Amino acid sequence: MRLTNLLSLTSLVALAVAVPDFYQKREAVSSKEAALLRREATECVSNENVLVEAPKSNIWTSLSKDEVQEVLDLLHSTYNITEVTKSDFFSNYVLWIETLKPNKTEALTYLDEDGDLPPRNARTVVYFGEGEEGYFEELKVGPLPVSDETTIEPLSYYNTNGKSKLPFDVGHLDRIKSAAKSAFLNENLNTTTMRTVLEDLIGVPYEDMGCHSAAPQLHDPATGAVVDYGTCNINTENDAENLVPTGFFFKFDMTGRDVSQWKMLEYIYNNKVYNSAEELYEATKKDDFVRLPKIDIDNLDWTVIPRNDSAPIRHLDDRKSPRLIEPEGRRWAYDADEEYFSWMDWGFYTSWSRDTGISFFDITFKGERIVYELSLQELIAEYGSDDPFNQHTFYSDISYGVGNRFSLVPGFDCPSTAGYFTTDTFEYDEFYNRTLSYCVFENQEDYSLLRHTGASYSAVTQNPTLNIRFISTIGNYDYNFLYKFFLDGTLEVSVRAAGYIQAGYWNPETSAPYGLKIHDVLSGSFHDHVLNYKVDLDVGGTKNRATQYVMKDVDVEYPWAPGKVYNTKQIAREVFENEDFNGINWPENGQGILLIESAEETNSFGNPRAYNIMPGAGGVHRIVKNSRSGPETQNWARSNLFLTKHKDTELRSSTALNTNALYDPPVNFNAFLDNESLDGEDIVAWVNLGLHHLPNSNDLPNTIFSTAHASFMLTPFNYFDSENSRDTTQQVYYTYDDETEESSWEFYGNDWSSCGVEVAEPNFEEYVYGRGTRINKKMTNSDEVY
Repeated sequence: MRLTNLLSLTSLVALAVAVPDFYQKREAVSSKEAALLRREATECVSNENVLVEAPKSNIWTSLSKDEVQEVLDLLHSTYNITEVTKSDFFSNYVLWIETLKPNKTEALTYLDEDGDLPPRNARTVVYFGEGEEGYFEELKVGPLPVSDETTIEPLSYYNTNGKSKLPFDVGHLDRIKSAAKSAFLNENLNTTTMRTVLEDLIGVPYEDMGCHSAAPQLHDPATGAVVDYGTCNINTENDAENLVPTGFFFKFDMTGRDVSQWKMLEYIYNNKVYNSAEELYEATKKDDFVRLPKIDIDNLDWTVIPRNDSAPIRHLDDRKSPRLIEPEGRRWAYDADEEYFSWMDWGFYTSWSRDTGISFFDITFKGERIVYELSLQELIAEYGSDDPFNQHTFYSDISYGVGNRFSLVPGFDCPSTAGYFTTDTFEYDEFYNRTLSYCVFENQEDYSLLRHTGASYSAVTQNPTLNIRFISTIGNYDYNFLYKFFLDGTLEVSVRAAGYIQAGYWNPETSAPYGLKIHDVLSGSFHDHVLNYKVDLDVGGTKNRATQYVMKDVDVEYPWAPGKVYNTKQIAREVFENEDFNGINWPENGQGILLIESAEETNSFGNPRAYNIMPGAGGVHRIVKNSRSGPETQNWARSNLFLTKHKDTELRSSTALNTNALYDPPVNFNAFLDNESLDGEDIVAWVNLGLHHLPNSNDLPNTIFSTAHASFMLTPFNYFDSENSRDTTQQVYYTYDDETEESSWEFYGNDWSSCGVEVAEPNFEEYVYGRGTRINKKMTNSDEVY
């Protein structure tokens, strides 16, 4: 992991300052001492790198380039592996190589009991096409580094179907299959007959169209057939194809590896089905054939994102907007080798993966583990529509990859004070070392953390937070992931969405129930975004209990008011004794508090030490219950939250290989829910957030981050004896004496002196539009941009 400081001023060259272990029991420091300590820092600095030594080695970190190469060499020497660029359905080739993270049981032995370092293993997905039946297989390679003890084994212990192999027809839509589909569609749509039809109905040359298929592919387990639906959009200079649909659709059969046997089945236009190109062509020549209105391709300014230069500049918008500064340098520290961070008594390790981006492990606060693992599991987008393309669209986005995308734009995606980090991923023979993958920065929130004004005083505590952000562009949507740490031990997880909506064609006869008309022929197709997070809380250890306080109205007759009935409020504590197949939904009107409690520890007042899982914006789940496009693949999405007993075999709620295996996916979340006891157990919460998105004209040209937002929080609940930010010096205490009319201010060492820090222009040379180093069997390296 490499930290990049994106400042161009030589006066702000990064400095490395070593500090001791991030948290230790410290002696009390008075306000006067705090002021003296602060005044000792006489030099103004910005963006300095503060180093810290991690308590332990990072056992979850991504594979290094050398480790990947060793695994790749072993695969090549074991199997007849072909380079992806030379492969077809009958070749063997490698899709992904990544870290196989250690089981929690062995990780805790290492972390807490000074046990041995867990063995390092790799997970790889290989397609085997040389046999009679093609299939994808997950393999475990380890231990690493490669030696005589290293083996290659089928990897299935975390797959609920118990299989390491996935048949070709329900397998991953990889680059080989995607290219084959595109070639098949072009061959069948770029005929004389179909060119004539398409150019007639759509109004542009065939070369200006982009015809593509929906996801997932639809497999019928009874017949073995695989079909898919597709549509054509009009290409635009600014990649706004999703805003220019045409109302033309098709269905095709793509069963098996013999592409010559694939065939077009139907052509669909204006809700009518035609069984062949000739039938559609003949229909268009009849007088009663109804042509839908065409998009005005000469008037697409409304799809363009860059500034409208014909518009006047807003009043005072010619001035620079506010910038964030660090007047006395960074206040967070990191260990680059171990990908470990510390800030204000928080500490945690990070890991990166192709599928899900950043994950957090061993999150501690004031020396105690709060969360063992916090990680994104999956994000889906499920559409409802009157057209066959959108109606069959059910995106499982980790199949495309969340952590294999583009760089952050410095100074715009993150403030100028941020530190940017490089990550490594491997897929399709290419090792990607991406700069600016995620950023870390301290922010000053626009509201105070605590304040009160009394009869003779005012007290205000500022609200600095540590923020970790990455952004993933997956097709038409950009997802902005943020993890925010607060001074009191609270952690917030949030996501925002921007980008182009996947619009439908507005059919005045049938579209209204599925979305709004938001432009001339445009339907804002109604859809859900739902994201799943694994939250493995360890509250006072691994022996936990799940409870909730239910808030309800009751009628009560009090002993101090006999004969009078009061309608009032009461709480009732309920224990979740067992796993619940139906999951948990957030209570109506917010009348409930969900807790993960310690089953063994209480605070000084006898309350179980606990953390509250608190919904924020976007506490939603799927609307559809019996989808044809995802009947068994994403069952975690049907409720707001699920609680399970921790098992090493229940590693993740979904997998990138789930998408097309509709009825027998490698990981079916329903299998996690087998009514096991939760009382006194190690409990994992699988928390969902998202939004029901009904696009409107404010989504044109792009959906905006400010409104498409969802979040949840993990916050202490009787975990301490009191709110735990009282030790920070980032506060003020004002007192006033009515009798003497004297007042005083206590700033705890803070002042408003200016250091004259310059705000430098970001160094955009570090930005890359997807740059990686290619690795093949001969280990020749070349920089590539895709």
